[in-house]
Amino acid sequence: MVRAPSPPGPIVRVARAPISRAVLAFLLSGALTAAAIQALWQGLGIDPPLWSKIVGAGMGAAGFGALFRLPRWWWGVLALAPAAFVGARTLALPGWSYALLAVAALLTLHNSAGERVPLYLTGRASRTALGGLVDAARPIQAIDLGCGLGGPLLAMATANRDPASRFLGVETAPFPFAIAWTRARLAGDRRVTVACRSIWSVDLSAFDLVYAFLSPAPMPRLMAKARRELREGALLVSNEFTDPAYPPDRRIIPEGTGGRPLNLWYAPIRVHSSGGQRP
Repeated sequence: MVRAPSPPGPIVRVARAPISRAVLAFLLSGALTAAAIQALWQGLGIDPPLWSKIVGAGMGAAGFGALFRLPRWWWGVLALAPAAFVGARTLALPGWSYALLAVAALLTLHNSAGERVPLYLTGRASRTALGGLVDAARPIQAIDLGCGLGGPLLAMATANRDPASRFLGVETAPFPFAIAWTRARLAGDRRVTVACRSIWSVDLSAFDLVYAFLSPAPMPRLMAKARRELREGALLVSNEFTDPAYPPDRRIIPEGTGGRPLNLWYAPIRVHSSGGQRP
């Protein structure tokens, strides 16, 4: 039996979290930029224009983000962070506005620190491909683990009209949960439910289809959980991310906007010693 590795402690999880590495990248870039500006002024008497300082700090922050192996979308955020910081200072925003922005970011990126799962959004092409995996005529029990804003959950429900079907989305980040919950209510489909629950507290044995778009960090734990709990014939779908110990049985490459690969495993999930897909 393959055992899942023991999860790291809370301090280690926070230190490894993308948001922690992003803050460190921003601070290091700021320190490096300040040192470079000071050296130019003392050595050559040159004071670079503000725009060049902002560009240099942004490039440095993005570079540190890449060095710290942050997802590529973080590189863009870091590249724009110095300009946003300078703009906020120029506007002379009140002190409480920074606290408000920090709280909003925490409520949105809640899972980034604890579970190292940032808010990834499933693109339209991937949502369409996911809906294609749902049998339109038969009842199905489906769940979206970490449902974000609720798009994939609603896509699965739209693809199936059987009144006996049930679609559950679980999310713990407060802002995404509130948005997904509201969208589910506005959809008017009583088969769709959004709950504020940890993905690790859900018993997967009740579901025919399990969808997740997490990150590389929790994939070994997810695969171990799915291997223990999924009933025979159930389908696990992971958007983009896999676990090297469990190569997918099948892979779908959606065409169009947001077409990230969907990796599929059919229960019972087995370790593939060959390292390749099942025939």
